[in-house]
Amino acid sequence: ISAEQFYNLSRLAQDPVIQVREIFMQKLNKGLTRGLPNKCLPLDFMGIFALAGLETDKKLRTTSKNFLNFGISKRRDFVKNVIMTGGVGDGGVDLTYILPDYILVFAVVVLAHDPNF
Repeated sequence: ISAEQFYNLSRLAQDPVIQVREIFMQKLNKGLTRGLPNKCLPLDFMGIFALAGLETDKKLRTTSKNFLNFGISKRRDFVKNVIMTGGVGDGGVDLTYILPDYILVFAVVVLAHDPNF
């Protein structure tokens, strides 16, 4: 998707209707954690969880934080398994698309394009 579409999609995390925000976060979590590494959403989308810090509903903020923590731990476990099996390097998995450390780059971009931030 284009950058503009990505920013518009990230605005769903701040929709005025709480049910829209809840469903969006659930779908985002599902898309990020299923089929790792090839059949899931790219790491870019995990940066959208940064907008959950601005969430006014405490329950949804906690749920989003748990989704983020789950996604990070799942990716770290996958990286450990890849390293232990020797799947890194030529013809192996490119960890820059999986390592949760790279979320920060996308979180900053999402927050920078947020009109309320």
